[in-house]
Amino acid sequence: MKRKITIEDIAKKSGVTTATVSLVINNHPRIPDTTKEKIKKIMQDLNYKPNTIARALARGKTDLIAIMSISFSAWYEMALLKGIEKKLMNTNFSMMQIPTYGNKTREKEIIKDLILSKKADGLISFSVIPDKETIELIKEKKFPFVIIGEKINGICSVYFDDYKGAYMASEYLIKKGRKNIAIINQKQVKGWTARDVKERLKGFIAACKENKIFDYKIIEVENVYFEDGVKSCIEIQKHKKINGVFCAAGDNVAIGFLKQAKKLNIKIPDDIALVGYDNIEIAQAVTPELTTIRQPVFDAGSQAFLLLKEQFNKKRPENKIFRPEIVIRESA
Repeated sequence: MKRKITIEDIAKKSGVTTATVSLVINNHPRIPDTTKEKIKKIMQDLNYKPNTIARALARGKTDLIAIMSISFSAWYEMALLKGIEKKLMNTNFSMMQIPTYGNKTREKEIIKDLILSKKADGLISFSVIPDKETIELIKEKKFPFVIIGEKINGICSVYFDDYKGAYMASEYLIKKGRKNIAIINQKQVKGWTARDVKERLKGFIAACKENKIFDYKIIEVENVYFEDGVKSCIEIQKHKKINGVFCAAGDNVAIGFLKQAKKLNIKIPDDIALVGYDNIEIAQAVTPELTTIRQPVFDAGSQAFLLLKEQFNKKRPENKIFRPEIVIRESA
């Protein structure tokens, strides 16, 4: 069996110490470029592969960032990942994606393992909220951590002004003369409800009350899929007076609503003006094109990585909030 090439072999062949070879492997600026090239050439000729795990343990640094989310299948997670990747491109960092599938026990175990086993230099969470015990561990170990989409005391957070976005959408409908309006929102779960679900409902109610509208409707959906939009349209048809709908549950739900409205001979926007949320790509491909709220998800991903990097440098970055804007198209 062929003997495995070691760092000692590279040092002997190069006529330098093992410490010098180690510095070359870690791209240390102290080593002259000519020496680096010579040693790298010998490593290549001998097919030497550095032990990355050993290097990480020795340096106390993995150059690996963990990304945690319930899943990575929706446009939202994809946009966040692209934002992170843009900032990663010119660094030595790479990332690993960890889906939790909503399993709270799994989430807790993964975060604890990442911190105590030092398997990653930091963690970016897409709305996966650690429990109190885990938050205390993060603080105690000063583990670089950023959460996107939620706001937690003592934890670096990147989030969106969902209250403002909902207020803008609702007020826009009202100013267009739609006085009998409804919100389609994700159902709130006892014990835990995502921040955006709560904030969008608050923004809708505030806009209604400030415009002297008290007879509004709240339609709740189980999830944020196309089928939920179909069901919500059937439900709203029962309320004959409704002439404006804010789909806080997102554009996928709004597009399902549009599809079902055509089947029920409800004209959008003549009978019901419709505003979605998220500004996904297909929002401008449907008929009528969907008026919606845009939030800079890509930018939020990029910002999360930058805030994580600040923590690597022992800084305590401030939270970052992103403001939404309304994109006016044909549905309202």
